[in-house]
Amino acid sequence: MSKFIKSLAVISALAIFATGFTSCKNDEDNDSNTSTVNTGFEGTYYNINVINKLKTVAGENDIPYAQCSVAEVIFKKDGTGTYKIHQMEYDSEDGRQRFNLTEDFHYTKSGQTLNFTVQNEEMKFTIQSDDKLECEDDEREYDKGEIEEIYAYLNIESSSKTATNKVIILGKGSAAIFKNLVSDFEIGKEPGYETENWSSTYEKTDTTITFKRDTTGAETTGTLSVDEEYGKTYLTIGEEKYLKL
Repeated sequence: MSKFIKSLAVISALAIFATGFTSCKNDEDNDSNTSTVNTGFEGTYYNINVINKLKTVAGENDIPYAQCSVAEVIFKKDGTGTYKIHQMEYDSEDGRQRFNLTEDFHYTKSGQTLNFTVQNEEMKFTIQSDDKLECEDDEREYDKGEIEEIYAYLNIESSSKTATNKVIILGKGSAAIFKNLVSDFEIGKEPGYETENWSSTYEKTDTTITFKRDTTGAETTGTLSVDEEYGKTYLTIGEEKYLKL
């Protein structure tokens, strides 16, 4: 778990906010009570990230490393929230590893700063605008979305030195967004990123989700399945298996 906590801090991944608790004392009645301060802050924010350092040059001390992650932070007006992350890491010593976490939290807000704790690690975010947060540790930005569900497909291939991060965001109503981020590493150069994003509408049943691409009208259907033992939901499209955050 210590490695997860370390990688969680590195990935940042997330933004978070505030609720406070304050004590009010009535001197006349010599009575006191504690109430939750409603900051009025709320929203769902997400970050999609790829790190690719799969460099293998003789004489280098750095261990070939790559990471893909999708993080979602949900803030509620009552000062509570939920943090979710799906992450894959690779290094030449430990191979490929996956980390998944869903944890509820209480947050505090001081000015434009939001704080909460996940896995005993403090996370601090700055409110840049109503639509964007920035994580203090790694300066990654989190975008706000009207999100119902997020599905993520992560893959790291050490042989081709490629890290792939594909995300499907189901919005309120019937709108969906596909976000693909791929990083290929060429020895002697910085990782190169290619992104492909598109929007669609979707229809969901208990067993399938059918997407209709806005620009072409092309339809794609994925199959839903549930791992009862671990409580995880998957969306399979072709050979790709997406995990629901």
